Amino acid sequence: MDMRKNGLVLIIFSLFLLPFSLQAQTNQQDLLSKISYDHPQKYVIGDIDVSGINYLDKSVVIMLSDLEKGQRIKVPGDDITTAIHNLWNQGLFDDVRILATKVKGDTIYLDIYLQEKPKLNKFSFTGIKKSEQDDLKDKINLTHGDVVSSHLIMRTENIIKNFYRDKGYLNAQVSIFQKEAGPRTNK
Repeated sequence: MDMRKNGLVLIIFSLFLLPFSLQAQTNQQDLLSKISYDHPQKYVIGDIDVSGINYLDKSVVIMLSDLEKGQRIKVPGDDITTAIHNLWNQGLFDDVRILATKVKGDTIYLDIYLQEKPKLNKFSFTGIKKSEQDDLKDKINLTHGDVVSSHLIMRTENIIKNFYRDKGYLNAQVSIFQKEAGPRTNK
């Protein structure tokens, strides 16, 4: 009997939440229908939020984007495109998006979504002597906090291969493994 009562309460509760869920979807669709790619409109930026970051300060990200609260922009337009390019060119992010979260009259609220590239926490060598490890550490010059990009990985691999090539090991193999260090946030 209790199971049926719990099931009935769950169904009623779900039906109660359904209109709120549908309202949220409708609001997002209304927002998207206000922004026309065929007919760009001018808006005043009401506020800018930043999401998806762990290491950077939100105010720094907004400053780098070159967008600011109160600025008059055309949507879609060059200001948003320039802001995305400004952030992308920093080389710190794998993904950069600027989304409109709300439009109220001629005021638009923006969210800058970023996915940060990983940062180097530590590194180590296996299968080589301590003296070679020390020599390689000096040559590759990696430091805690470096942004781990494909360029950094390729450069490190080439330095290690050249190190062993100079020692006469022409077929030296280099394997680089990345392991997530776990969540860390700056607040």
